[in-house]
Amino acid sequence: GETHRYSSPTSPGASWTDSAGALHMSRIGSPVLSRVAPSYLRHRGPVEVYGDSIAAGRQEDTTTGDGWRRAIQRNASASSKSFTYIGASFSSNPTYDYDYYYSAVPGEALVTRLATLQADLAANGPSNTATILAYGINDIVAQNRIAAQLWADVVTAVGYINTARPGRPILVSDMLQVATGSGTAGQRAEVTSYNSVFAANITSLQATYSNLVGVVVSSTVTDPNDTAQLFDGTHPTAAVYSLMSAKFQAALLPVL
Repeated sequence: GETHRYSSPTSPGASWTDSAGALHMSRIGSPVLSRVAPSYLRHRGPVEVYGDSIAAGRQEDTTTGDGWRRAIQRNASASSKSFTYIGASFSSNPTYDYDYYYSAVPGEALVTRLATLQADLAANGPSNTATILAYGINDIVAQNRIAAQLWADVVTAVGYINTARPGRPILVSDMLQVATGSGTAGQRAEVTSYNSVFAANITSLQATYSNLVGVVVSSTVTDPNDTAQLFDGTHPTAAVYSLMSAKFQAALLPVL
């Protein structure tokens, strides 16, 4: 984000000319850098979201599209960090816009997506695409998997993503707890277990993937049995989506 001026006795004037060797360049002035962002974190371009119905933005009236994504794109534009959501939408709604699903599919689990993820990554976006993974509830509640299995799938998915989109930002979120009527006691315990070690797991994985960012959204729901927070015991109300949007925005915008 820094702007510097350079002068070169070899190539004076308003334009630069080719040289058989490197030009000697001298920086004018002595700017002080307060923070340096690696080049791979200054991402501008498309963002693809893989996830379930919460990532798709399921609303109380059963429509989809707003969720936590819209506000991030609006705020990014206001910060001169515009980006475009891309991905696979339903054939009846082929327009790639934040009013549609992208690659977030209601009811989908990460373990299911893994079977086609490598092909999906190649088909849905160029190599400079940033990727968000927002899965978990369906893996544990619908597929009855344990927290360790879900994390192993996340590690595999991150590897696929970084191979297809080397060095580009990868965001992985933890998950919301579900109400007592939306999951068994054992399943709810696995959600808690997954979230309790999420930050440590992210830190460990960052040793291999420095372009990885963890997003903790679980704290946005303080009582999963409160219908003012989860309207059906699983999906967020508009108020919680707004809180989730702030979490994703805080993680995403700095790496744009």
